[in-house]
Amino acid sequence: MTQNKIMRARTVLTAAAVIIGLWALGLLLFINSAQTPKTTEDKSSTNTTGIAVLTGGSGRLETGLQLLSNDKAQRLLISGVHTSVTIDDLIRLSGVEAEIFNCCVDIDRASTNTIENAVASASWVQKNNYTTLYLVTSAYHMPRSLMLFESKMPEITVIPIYVSTSLSFSAIIVEYNKYLFTSARLFL
Repeated sequence: MTQNKIMRARTVLTAAAVIIGLWALGLLLFINSAQTPKTTEDKSSTNTTGIAVLTGGSGRLETGLQLLSNDKAQRLLISGVHTSVTIDDLIRLSGVEAEIFNCCVDIDRASTNTIENAVASASWVQKNNYTTLYLVTSAYHMPRSLMLFESKMPEITVIPIYVSTSLSFSAIIVEYNKYLFTSARLFL
């Protein structure tokens, strides 16, 4: 091998090591932020106009409905409800009275991912002339969700409400990579 090829190989290996190191450091910070309990007391004491709950994790629906029951908002949107799930299923799952669903809950069945959740929620917020929105999702899912929601409705104040959920290491890596991809996509 010539000296030139050796130098190029070292440069490539050094660059790869730096990229992997930065990715790993970011992953550790992401894991720490996803596992750090976040209080919602200060933020949930502020009344807002709407609540968006993203389906896909335990405790999310219950947390959103608790905010609604405590008169923290006028309406609640459950975004990403599968077409096979009925209102009765949601009532049974959440443990709240049917009246709250009849008066104050809207359901989005079209969204199948977080980007679609943000688009559907932005449309719902605009239709209802809301100026602030509670965003309820799992702590590990919040960084990407918040980024997408704020990009789809920059004029709206989005208040994150974190729900603690346990997750496998591989699922955290997947969410972290989605977060990086979304960050890059929105930056470009």
